[in-house]
Amino acid sequence: MEATNGYNHEEWDTYYEWEPELAAFHQQAQDEQDLMLMHISERDICASVLFGKLIKIESLDRLCDIQSGLTDFDDSMHFLGQIDFYPVVAEPRAWRHQTAIDQLLVDLCSQLEVLVYIVDSAFEFSPVHAEQMILNDYVKWRWSLCRVMIDELKLRVDDLAMNFQHWARVTPGEYADIFPPNPLDQEKETKVSEAPELERLTQIGAVAFN
Repeated sequence: MEATNGYNHEEWDTYYEWEPELAAFHQQAQDEQDLMLMHISERDICASVLFGKLIKIESLDRLCDIQSGLTDFDDSMHFLGQIDFYPVVAEPRAWRHQTAIDQLLVDLCSQLEVLVYIVDSAFEFSPVHAEQMILNDYVKWRWSLCRVMIDELKLRVDDLAMNFQHWARVTPGEYADIFPPNPLDQEKETKVSEAPELERLTQIGAVAFN
C-alpha cells in the first residue's frame, strides 16, 4: 500500500482500522441532526396552532399585537422551509444557529401554551367576563417573553440567510475534510500539466536556434 495524502503506511493502516467506527460516529451525528431538524418542523406547526387560538381573541390581539408576532414568526419559519437546513448540516458555523433555533422554538411553544391555558381557563371560569380577565399586566408580560423569542428567532434566521450560500454543501462530511491533499501528489499533477507546455517551448527554441 503506497502512502498518500502525506501519511505513511503505518498511519494509513491504522486509519483503515478505525475508519468504520468513524463512519458510525458520522452517521450517528447526522441522524441526531436530522432528528433535531424534524423537531424544529414539528414545533413550527405546534406554535402556529397556538398562535391561531390566541389571535381569535380580538381584545388580546389589540393589547399585545399578536398578529404582528405571528407575521414575523411565519416569515422566519417560511424562510427556513425554503432553504432547508440539510445542505448546511456539515458546516460548523451553522450549528450554533440550528441549536439556538431549536431551543427558541421549545421555549416559545412553552410560553404560548401558558397563554392559551390562561385564555381557556378564563373563558371556562366566566365566558361573560373572560376578556376583561385576560387583559392584565401578567398576560402582557407573558406575551413580552414570546416577543423576545420571536425577535431572536428572526435575528438567527437573518444571520443564517446572510451566510447560507457560503455554507451550503452538496455532499457534507466527506473524508477529504479529515485528510488534506498530499502536497507530493499535487506537485506531480503540476509537473504533468506543465510537461506539454515545456515541450512546446523546447520546440520553439529549437526552431529559433536553427
